[in-house]
Amino acid sequence: LSTAPLAQVACGSSFTAVLTQDGRVFTFGKRVCLGIGAGSDGNNGDGDSCPEPQLVSGLQHDAVHMVACGSNHTLALTRRGQVYSWGLSSHGQLGCGEGQSGGRSRGQGGSQPRRVNFDPERTGAGTWRSGLKASSRGGAGGGSASAASSGTISLVRVCHVACGYNHSLAVSGCSPEDGAQNNATHHPNAHKMTDSQVWSWGLGSDGQCGLSFSTADVFEPTPLAALNNHGLMKVAAGAAHSVALSVSEGNVWTWGRGRCGAL
Repeated sequence: LSTAPLAQVACGSSFTAVLTQDGRVFTFGKRVCLGIGAGSDGNNGDGDSCPEPQLVSGLQHDAVHMVACGSNHTLALTRRGQVYSWGLSSHGQLGCGEGQSGGRSRGQGGSQPRRVNFDPERTGAGTWRSGLKASSRGGAGGGSASAASSGTISLVRVCHVACGYNHSLAVSGCSPEDGAQNNATHHPNAHKMTDSQVWSWGLGSDGQCGLSFSTADVFEPTPLAALNNHGLMKVAAGAAHSVALSVSEGNVWTWGRGRCGAL
């Protein structure tokens, strides 16, 4: 890693993820969050931690474009627009169906990267309970009850991901390269973003998933229908609130816990 040009660094509560320019991911810190499996690495720490960077070998078949870290979980977005997750999943923040019938037991998570399925047929995202406002301080939304996985293979191409403390966000409908652009208002592909879709999953107790049904946890990526046709292509997440940036409109949308004026 010392000779590899670096592209990005992301941090969780007790671990760090490093992305190299050639698309490899290295992690170090709290082992259960690293995506490198269980056990000891000899001189590289005990069974609970790794003080030196370790390659996440489960991603070697697909170059990674960006990484995002929550408290104890990580999302990796590949250059082909696929998302992989690993770490703890106490509230479904890995997006792989934990806690549902036939899935892993609640909180077990995954010690190796697993592909997250974005089902284009999945529905259930309504409007926000308190009514989010663009470019203003909106109110808190509600959570969502999880739905059973359809088992379909995702054909959705994701362009941006973000992690809150125990929830996750993603945007589909554009390329990862588009999602990396900084100048939203004057983005050259802004006119192509009308079909972009924001997805959320994980802890919903403060409305950070932006869904209207309840404050239950969300165990799979669920689209936010209320943000359709706004050209959204970037998202960010705090501990218990979320933000989305509209390219075509130049607006910012917020939802979740509004304590201390966070929204």
